[in-house]
Amino acid sequence: MAENQTKINISEETVQRLEAETTEAVKFNEVEYARNFIRRTWKQLREDKDWQRADLNLRQRFERLYYLNSILFIPALGEQELLALCQNGIGWYFKEMMDNHDLAEKIKAHLVAVYQADRDSVKEKIRKALLENDEIITAGRIERNDKRHRASIKEWLIDYTSVVGTGKADSLRFNEYFTSNKNFVKLAVGDKQKVRSLIELYEKLKLSSMEPEGMEETIDLVVDGKWFVFDHGRFEEIGLVGSPYQGQTPSILPVEPSKFLPDESEPSVALPKTTPVASGVEQEVLLAYQGDLDQQRLINKEIEKLNKKFGNNPAVLRSEFFKAVQKKDVVKTISLLRVLAQLGDLENFLAMDEKLNKFLKVVWAKQFGPELAAKFENHPAQVEFVRLFLRYVLEQRLNMSEAQAARIGQQIGNIFVSLGKKSYNKMAYFDVKAKEFKWFE
Repeated sequence: MAENQTKINISEETVQRLEAETTEAVKFNEVEYARNFIRRTWKQLREDKDWQRADLNLRQRFERLYYLNSILFIPALGEQELLALCQNGIGWYFKEMMDNHDLAEKIKAHLVAVYQADRDSVKEKIRKALLENDEIITAGRIERNDKRHRASIKEWLIDYTSVVGTGKADSLRFNEYFTSNKNFVKLAVGDKQKVRSLIELYEKLKLSSMEPEGMEETIDLVVDGKWFVFDHGRFEEIGLVGSPYQGQTPSILPVEPSKFLPDESEPSVALPKTTPVASGVEQEVLLAYQGDLDQQRLINKEIEKLNKKFGNNPAVLRSEFFKAVQKKDVVKTISLLRVLAQLGDLENFLAMDEKLNKFLKVVWAKQFGPELAAKFENHPAQVEFVRLFLRYVLEQRLNMSEAQAARIGQQIGNIFVSLGKKSYNKMAYFDVKAKEFKWFE
């Protein structure tokens, strides 16, 4: 798709081209294409004076492309955009995208970019939006109370809650719906998958992110020389931690692989055995990870302002980042780091911004020697350099303590992980004995 602002011809030829491009984008999860379609192509189409006069069929086909790209771009959508999509448009996921994407994971990635202080509110709004969605996703009709209803997202959720209630469903009642509900059991296999996927998402949105089992992120921690991952209220032992690295933080010994630290080239393996950790640590870890809730709310508000003002434009956001760091504006700097990570642009920032890249090479040559600086020059978009960059900004420019900075690093690392970049789960960890976050080396 063209990157410039030239007029887009509202024609059969154009829509066919964009349909082919969007099919490829959906198949290969080309999020950057989706961003460009939403922020540029769709914007130009809607602003064109010929849009309202165009053939209705053409406009509907363009609108379908907008919804498909919006679903692809859910992790970086603004809150209002996501809610509007959940109210109308998300149905295209169930019609065309289930084979390639996991909607729950995309919404989870969006939520990870929202600090916990406001996350439960966003979840509730998403649930309400889904309950207002009239898009039909299965064949036939839903029979309830001697009436027949359209097989829409809204009516399937109403049918489900009429059986299990509106509160958090226990596993017995949850599974009972899928085995004995007359509306569900009569569906074809493909339609059953759609409804089950919708209801599983709806149930996940009921869990509080302020409780260990409802957290969307995972947290690395070290207990008595052992490395654990805290995930949905459970501790999974990963392996042993090695001797101190440069007298500061543990390095990682080779350990049994797990789903938490996948090698992209290796097949998945079974989870390691769950190992108990002292009672009460769950809440301690959660509270330490959350940090100052008032600061969280300020950052969430700043991110909302940035999204409204700059529309996810990486170039402008990078410029704003330099200004924020210069002013030592902690809230705005952290907000911009989170937004750039969510857009998948933080690595590009290090690799492609000449001003930043040149500056970091000089700084790291002085601090760590020419060998590391040369490695950065050849491979700038790597986890270790993103981690060093975060440390430099947070500790040296914003004067945060290592513990404070490492906590922010873990949170930003989780944004990357939620977007499928699993190597970022080695950003930082919580030292249970010291009761603070530390960086992995």
